[in-house]
Amino acid sequence: MWAADDGDQRTGYYIFTDESNGACLDTGEGTGLGFTVETDKNEAVFHMGAADDNSKASVRVSDNFKRVITWEYSPYTEYMTLMTSKKKDAEDFSSASFLYS
Repeated sequence: MWAADDGDQRTGYYIFTDESNGACLDTGEGTGLGFTVETDKNEAVFHMGAADDNSKASVRVSDNFKRVITWEYSPYTEYMTLMTSKKKDAEDFSSASFLYS
C-alpha cells in the first residue's frame, strides 16, 4: 500500500492487488475507486474506474520508498510513500512494478 499526500496533508492511499491493478482511497471524501495501470519507464496511464479512462501521469523515483506522480490533465502532484512493515529492496521497484507493494 502507498500513502499519497499533496505536500501538506494525507490525501489518500493506493492499494495494489498486483503489478497492474488496485484501488485508490480518497481520505477527504471517503470514497474508493478501482484502477488498472500501464507503465512505460517514467510514464503511466491509469484507467480509473473504467477501461476508457486514460489518466496520464509521469512518475519520478525520489528514493527507494518514495515516488512522485504528476498528473497530466490537471497538473497535480502526489507524493507517494510505501507503507509496509517489511521494506523491500530497490530491485523490487523496477519496470512495471514501480508502485507495486
